[in-house]
Amino acid sequence: MGKVTDIRKKDIAVSVIILNYNGISYVKECMESVLNQTFRDKEIIVIDNGSSDGSGELLKKMASSEIIFIENKDNLGFASGNNIGMEMAKGRFIALLNNDAVADEKWLENLVSAALKSDSSYGSW
Repeated sequence: MGKVTDIRKKDIAVSVIILNYNGISYVKECMESVLNQTFRDKEIIVIDNGSSDGSGELLKKMASSEIIFIENKDNLGFASGNNIGMEMAKGRFIALLNNDAVADEKWLENLVSAALKSDSSYGSW
């Protein structure tokens, strides 16, 4: 079994997808928790689903080389919004995170480690 840092089959190990809709009161804390992960080989794709509370503007300002921001003019719903992020994803693994969640700093590290230890004939690895 290889090290967690040796898992690249694509450009990036993990694409974290965060779908936002009117999450002004909590999305910043969610984003910070993903930025502060101990596992660094990731991209963050955040999709704003037509928010009207200023959270879309906040997320647009946070966009960087590590954060890809996608703005939907309308609320396309949970599945369609996440599908847009998955279409853009470059990671070997995809992790969906709700905009009101705060991830433990070792969330991705533990998630990737568990995926690498799993029997690939089961599940979606």
